Amino acid sequence: MTRTILIALGLALGTACAMPQAHIDEQAGGFRRVDVETFAKEFDAGAFKLVVDVRTPGEFAGGHVPGAVNIPIDQLNGRLAELEPHRADKVGVICQSGGRSLAASQTLAAAGFTGVVDVEGGTGGWISAGHKVE
Repeated sequence: MTRTILIALGLALGTACAMPQAHIDEQAGGFRRVDVETFAKEFDAGAFKLVVDVRTPGEFAGGHVPGAVNIPIDQLNGRLAELEPHRADKVGVICQSGGRSLAASQTLAAAGFTGVVDVEGGTGGWISAGHKVE
């Protein structure tokens, strides 16, 4: 019986792991999280007043979303005043894969920015999907 349970559990876990990742477009903590394709559609439609890339200057120089502004995550708190004119605008936040941009999105939302959109998948996903970089 134990073996049957373990086999059933293994099959259930295998099925769960094989399930495709859900499309991300959700509100979380005062900002939206979207996947790269949703971001690309909105970006191409001109929806973003600003895209902030929170990677290091070296990473940014290696290729970034066209028109993005580089404000490394470790400088964000000290440079919030630069972003103040965009407090109510739709602002995309991107990094390499989504970790730093999530933290930056949380920071911006906590500072009262209302149109923050975190790009899950980041610049790596942007490039992998074949979108243009500068």
